[in-house]
Amino acid sequence: MDNAASHSVPPANDTEQALCEIWSRVLARPITDVTRSFFEYGGHSINATQLVSAINLRFSTALTVAHLFQYASVRELANSILEQAQSGFLSLALQDCIQRGNDFRLDCVNPDSTSPLNVIFLPTSAGIASAYLQLMAQLKHARLHALSAPLTAAGERPIEESAATFIRLIDQAGIDLQSIILVGWSMGGVQGYEMLKQLAAEKRPLPKLVMLDSGFGVGLHPITFDADFQVLMFAVELGLSIQDFAEFNQQPDLLTKLKWLKQYLATLHIEVTEELLLEWSVAYRKRLKSLETYGKGDELENADITLIKAALHSHGRDDLGWGDTNKNIKWQTVQADHQSVVRHPEVAEWLRQFCQRQAS
Repeated sequence: MDNAASHSVPPANDTEQALCEIWSRVLARPITDVTRSFFEYGGHSINATQLVSAINLRFSTALTVAHLFQYASVRELANSILEQAQSGFLSLALQDCIQRGNDFRLDCVNPDSTSPLNVIFLPTSAGIASAYLQLMAQLKHARLHALSAPLTAAGERPIEESAATFIRLIDQAGIDLQSIILVGWSMGGVQGYEMLKQLAAEKRPLPKLVMLDSGFGVGLHPITFDADFQVLMFAVELGLSIQDFAEFNQQPDLLTKLKWLKQYLATLHIEVTEELLLEWSVAYRKRLKSLETYGKGDELENADITLIKAALHSHGRDDLGWGDTNKNIKWQTVQADHQSVVRHPEVAEWLRQFCQRQAS
């Protein structure tokens, strides 16, 4: 008899049970002992990343792979998650984003923070900010905010209209524009740029802007606007892991893919109807369509803009549409693809140091 199995410690609460289910799915084996480490179960650096992403999606945590080394067992991870849940942070779990997703919103993630530095994360093409969880984990010294857009047809506005709405929400919150760092991944970065354009036109102070692999128009590969590719990217933003791409793509049509996605999300304890997924996916594709026709206009003067490009992103021109003549954009490069750049440890560390310099 396996000595470890004979002394296995079963899950003691719902959090431990949910973690066991996630571990079992990622590691493809039953998890019977909540005190054994991830690495004893055969975990390694590649599936550690997959595991952390699944846990963050399920619990709205901001764990990194480093946490998995520090809290290597289900029990230790569960205790860490429960501590985070009591910290007063706004939940960015997908289920909670869905419940809040009926309007344009600006929510403070850590309302107890007294920092004068405001970091505002811009919504992705899906309209939410849950993709930034691991970046937020590195910025506990700053006051963090999440902008979001309606998940469905109500959020199908041109980039220009959405940007104007985001500026209005910031003004209503009374946040000093000069205290703000805007952070936007993919479409979020383009929305941030449009916000600077409108503020500059009104001769108002410009926040700093960090764009993560953001591009538009001719800077993007035509596959960006392919219907099948967009549905896949939509599923990825909802938590589809890379090892499940093939099975998802094997589904014969949109409705079958969304039915499969509904069942997949249920394994993550995310309950959503097929009707909502359909409406949400249509809104997602229309938002992406607005990138095809967006124009950046004249170069911004006196703007502090950094664009961190994913070196492994092959779907587009090297300049992502911004043009080599835009001297107001400072370029950084990281060895990541488009989907992982928002979770890359080098990006998180760069952003942490950048924010520290602004706060000092």
